[in-house]
Amino acid sequence: MIVQLPMLLELGYGLSPASSGLMLLPLTLTQVVVSTITGSRISATARPTWPMFAGLATAGVGLAVLAGVVTMGPMAVCLASTVVGIGLGTTMPAAQTIVQWASGSEHLGTATGLLSFARSIGGVVGAAMATAILFGMLSRSSPAVAEQIDQLASDSGAHPGAFPGVLPAFRWVFGALALVGALAAAVARSLPDVDLSTAPSAAPAPQAG
Repeated sequence: MIVQLPMLLELGYGLSPASSGLMLLPLTLTQVVVSTITGSRISATARPTWPMFAGLATAGVGLAVLAGVVTMGPMAVCLASTVVGIGLGTTMPAAQTIVQWASGSEHLGTATGLLSFARSIGGVVGAAMATAILFGMLSRSSPAVAEQIDQLASDSGAHPGAFPGVLPAFRWVFGALALVGALAAAVARSLPDVDLSTAPSAAPAPQAG
């Protein structure tokens, strides 16, 4: 989202980098606020599994809405990204809590570090795949526009202006991300119901030989 939204706003609608950055505020601020509220709610209920599923499902719905409104203007894109921020803000503290609960105090640092590493890898791979989808669809539907954007990419000081022809390609990007969100929600739904007030079940000891 942090990579694709500015590209959409700058290439599709001709917004400046400063303006596209401001349009990211609803996504990031909503994520922070909802994450705080969700963390407090998990502390009160000791049940993080349902918020994780609900957050991923909400993020998937928000991405699907974003794919549908991508041609309706920057404000519609901004509002749809807010829904995604609500979903991500609900998911992140739930995932953190489940991992730390399951790892126990002995492996708390390792588990937390692995979760951060997994998020970083997922962000890098996800951004690369989404960008590949974008330029793949753009090269197929509007090769001239794709060539212009490729030339502008070599000039870091140039403002590309608006290329309305890129908007349908972004619909494929956010549609693919919505499918990923739906798959992640299905995986989260299959997790056992975690009760933080109890200790995690000990894994069976490996047998010798």
